[in-house]
Amino acid sequence: MAPSAATPEQWLHTFEAAVRARDFAAGRTLFADDAVAFGTWARAVAGLDNIVREQWENVWPRIRDFRFETDSRVRTAGESAWIAGGWLTEVTGPDGHPFTRPGRGTFVLERREGRWLAVHSHFSLLPSQSETAHGRLLFSPGYNTDIAARSVWLHDIFVSAGARGRGVGYALMAAVAAETVRVSGVSLEWGVHTANAGALEFYRRLGAVAAQTRIMGVAGESLSALAAAAH
Repeated sequence: MAPSAATPEQWLHTFEAAVRARDFAAGRTLFADDAVAFGTWARAVAGLDNIVREQWENVWPRIRDFRFETDSRVRTAGESAWIAGGWLTEVTGPDGHPFTRPGRGTFVLERREGRWLAVHSHFSLLPSQSETAHGRLLFSPGYNTDIAARSVWLHDIFVSAGARGRGVGYALMAAVAAETVRVSGVSLEWGVHTANAGALEFYRRLGAVAAQTRIMGVAGESLSALAAAAH
């Protein structure tokens, strides 16, 4: 277990050591139970248990040699403190070769019962490191004749395997929802395979409900036969 940090600077060094060692138990001793965290792609994650499960356990095992840069800034005001600085870590690219990835982080600390604990953290890659597309979607505006209103149909959404569980899918869905509102659409709709339990659960968390209609189609010989009937 990590020793109690007497100063915010010691807190930073202790957290760095926990990340490098992939020591989740030590990291937990440095965060408040009610902490809130953000990531490069992730929405806000509230609660230490959720931070460990949704962020640390997804990221720490895949990185090596994590360290904060020496010019990190620390400011203390009474029982509160903030830390802002850059960090570096080594990861393995899709081609199997290692490379150094830079990022930045901020922390808000509170001194509770004599211990400095993080109540907020925000880790993100530098802008030049996050330009790679980690997901995509295809949609088109339409018109829903059942309700006589504009709508948007989502044809496809894809998130790369390495970025799943980090809020990329949520961000994509939020973006297309914003576009739906921008074009005065009253609904955003899409199809989903009934056997895809993970996708169904994800969409339910967004507030989506199953429509009463069923998607049908023709293909192959049936499509050719139907097309031939037009001649």
